[in-house]
Amino acid sequence: MAKHYSDGKYIPKSEEKVFYWSRKAAINGIRDAQCKLAEYYHSNSNIKVKIKSIKWRLKCVYPRKYDTEDVIVAFVALSEKLSIMMMF
Repeated sequence: MAKHYSDGKYIPKSEEKVFYWSRKAAINGIRDAQCKLAEYYHSNSNIKVKIKSIKWRLKCVYPRKYDTEDVIVAFVALSEKLSIMMMF
């Protein structure tokens, strides 16, 4: 569905619906959708949103190999420590 909304060939283009259907597919384990969602989150300038891109990139590259929630928690903790260290 996301591809149809993205192409706009048979139905009107809608970025909101592209995101909705891509996210739904990614959650259901569709690897291409996980990669696209990672790219979408990575293109955002907000660091908290960029962190989501890491979760989806890991799922895309290493499906079922890592518990991505644990990886994200570790990454956030590390990034917070680094930002504190950079202040001094």
